[in-house]
Amino acid sequence: QINRRMKGTEKFWREGAEPQLQLCCDQLSETDSLKGFWNRAATSPITLETVNDATPTVVERLDQNFFRVRYDRLTPAETRFLRAMAEHGAGPHRTGDIADTLGVKVTSQGPMRARLINKGMIYSPAYGDLAFTVPLFDQFMIRALPSFVR
Repeated sequence: QINRRMKGTEKFWREGAEPQLQLCCDQLSETDSLKGFWNRAATSPITLETVNDATPTVVERLDQNFFRVRYDRLTPAETRFLRAMAEHGAGPHRTGDIADTLGVKVTSQGPMRARLINKGMIYSPAYGDLAFTVPLFDQFMIRALPSFVR
């Protein structure tokens, strides 16, 4: 359960981890769509149906604001790397798998990895693994660049 008391509500939800992550990301984006979501919830606890109803609006807002700001800071090479990473899903992913998707040697990816970690786009949860720092960013990358060209 996630408690939103800091927003002046006493509403909770129990199901649907992915929509919950979307709503949390939206909260971080400082947009008004989360307020709209809470206003749609007729009862507490908030149901999965309510979350699912709000999801398209939340995803659209995330794409326009929260994700777009991060995306716009990327160089073309960084965009390509993250898009290759998104081919594998949410992650974490082996660095070698990303290099294979890019068609490059894993040893050549150290500087790119370091730049993206410094920008806060990815992190290394374990040796040889990379993951997106922002939940659902893999899906945004696929929406932003529907086809990946090797």
